[in-house]
Amino acid sequence: MTTIDTISDVITRIRNANILKLDRVELINTKVAIGICHILKDRGFINSFGEFLNSSDRMSNRRFIQKYIIVNLKYKGERRSPCIKELRRISKPGRRVYVGYKNLHKTKGGIELFVLSTSKGLITDYTAREKGIGGELLFSIC
Repeated sequence: MTTIDTISDVITRIRNANILKLDRVELINTKVAIGICHILKDRGFINSFGEFLNSSDRMSNRRFIQKYIIVNLKYKGERRSPCIKELRRISKPGRRVYVGYKNLHKTKGGIELFVLSTSKGLITDYTAREKGIGGELLFSIC
């Protein structure tokens, strides 16, 4: 399956897995998905992630090999409340949102985290303010 908007695909899969309280979720392996997983892991929103190959027989005898990422989701307490309360897409394919580092305001208590796409790769709002660079505001995590 080909997806045009890989960021929305990653966000939707993680959000749906959190709603169903699944232990893990499978993502299509892209550079953007790996970057998002690194940020989520570094900030403590997921336990771990890893890459694996999956092969399937389709269309006669041809063999297609697809790389996937398995993300082990993180929950708190006995009631298994998700560590990720909300994932919200900000910049979309039809409406891009760009911000400079001066326009990235600190959130109250550091509860909300923004992820930006910059010339240095995917980074958080905190790192962007620290390095003094802006970029495309992709999504927010609570």
